[in-house]
Amino acid sequence: MMNVNTMRLLIDPKESGWGHPDTVVTAASRWGHEADSISYFRSSCNFIYKITTGKTNRFMRLSHQRERSFKRIQAELAFMDFVRQKGIKTARPLVSKNNRLIEEIISRQGSFYAVMFEEVPGIEHEAEQLDIEKARRWGAALGRLHQIAGEYQNASLYKFKGWRELIDQAHRYLLPSDKDAESILNRAVDILETLPETPPHYGLIHYDFELDNIKWDNDDIHVLDFDDIARFWYAADIAFALNDVIESDLPDREQFFDSFIDGYRTQMEFPDDWLDKLPLFHQLNGVLKYARLLNSYKNANPDDDPPWLATMRTRHENWLSRQRLKFKKLTGQPLKTRL
Repeated sequence: MMNVNTMRLLIDPKESGWGHPDTVVTAASRWGHEADSISYFRSSCNFIYKITTGKTNRFMRLSHQRERSFKRIQAELAFMDFVRQKGIKTARPLVSKNNRLIEEIISRQGSFYAVMFEEVPGIEHEAEQLDIEKARRWGAALGRLHQIAGEYQNASLYKFKGWRELIDQAHRYLLPSDKDAESILNRAVDILETLPETPPHYGLIHYDFELDNIKWDNDDIHVLDFDDIARFWYAADIAFALNDVIESDLPDREQFFDSFIDGYRTQMEFPDDWLDKLPLFHQLNGVLKYARLLNSYKNANPDDDPPWLATMRTRHENWLSRQRLKFKKLTGQPLKTRL
């Protein structure tokens, strides 16, 4: 999630009843859309707006320069184009009136980078709504994406963050009191340093392949949000995708998990010794996510929170507290090697 001070730049005016800020309206106009076609959709690492013209919907993504660089977004779109050409169904970015995929909107608060995506067909499912066959297809879709990512030849044009950078970043974001989280990171590094950083188990990963980034359209699966691409072990991507399943009380959780892995293995090699490492990556992903969320509230005084932010802060503080309890339980224990 972006820093909440950045989030407030575009959300505060809307929540105060002033309408969409000029930055948003200007961005939409670069693709020929009027202000009355814009509706706020959601925010996380980016701002997402739904653009409706007649019966056609598009989605505009705005990224502040503090969160994503122009080159980083270029690299993301290039990778998306490559996997789309190889058969992965995903949202297609649309060129602006200036024949650009990325438009820079310069404001008093800095530059925002806008990308307009077509709407993809289909619906989202929660884990409780999936049957075993859909779990297998979900796993196969991730396996196919990893297979194609291994063929990508332009990765050297932009160096996406690797696992060491992500862990170093987490160390910087953690508070002095986060000793348990620090311990998990340090013990994870001891293990990760023994693993090969080579194919077929390491490469570019999506790193947000959860169900809220998957749309199901009959037999087709559409993959959304390539904003978190990283260089990591594929097992980390599997663990992230299955996070809610691993932590759920689904009655058929084990069968669901096994079906996902079976589907993945139809596309990619994934030996049992890597299967045994999924809990390690699950725990590591939890700490990395925890650290990023902490950083999202850096230099944000809760006394200044507008109502919408106060509500969100409370929800996030509750989640952070639950994570601290999980980390404490892991202190002094070997990192799990089985689910």
